[in-house]
Amino acid sequence: MEELAKPALTAVEDGTVQLFPKIHEHLSHWMTNIRDWNISRQLWWATDSCLLLWVWKQDFVVAITKEEALEKSTQKTKTLLKEQDLRQENDVLDTWFSSWLWPISVFDGIRFPENEEIQYYYPTQDLVTGPDILFFWLLVCDVGLCFSKSAAFSKCISHRIGRDSQGRKMSKQLGNSPDALALIEKYGAD
Repeated sequence: MEELAKPALTAVEDGTVQLFPKIHEHLSHWMTNIRDWNISRQLWWATDSCLLLWVWKQDFVVAITKEEALEKSTQKTKTLLKEQDLRQENDVLDTWFSSWLWPISVFDGIRFPENEEIQYYYPTQDLVTGPDILFFWLLVCDVGLCFSKSAAFSKCISHRIGRDSQGRKMSKQLGNSPDALALIEKYGAD
């Protein structure tokens, strides 16, 4: 992870990616003390893995289709297997891993880096985010620098976070934030 994180840190230090407000001392700490983490999660909702992982006993193959998985498994095990002998891995992509992929993969920029859409839409200019997740957005820059030699955005504007009377971050999960649907019903969506 350290080698992966280095390009984003350099991009901030040399001004390729600008942070507002400037928080270089925190960023340097985050990016130099980075740790590995899993790219998949055992959740019942999220982005499905882009590849199918088919598991047979304690072994596995990676394939795009069931047919390919069956063929690879049969070759690997030297056993005539049936589709019911295999099971698809049901892990999903980590939220931030799918965020890493999105800016480039949505326009097929990994396979076709010169296509018209990726050239038009990537990189974007501005990203607006809360300071609590800035670190993860910088990792999105890392992947962009790795695959396309461009950071995913050139300016990152970090806003304040609303807090409740107890000083906790307002969130739907804690139930301490306004109900957006009720506000839209009362005031409209404009």
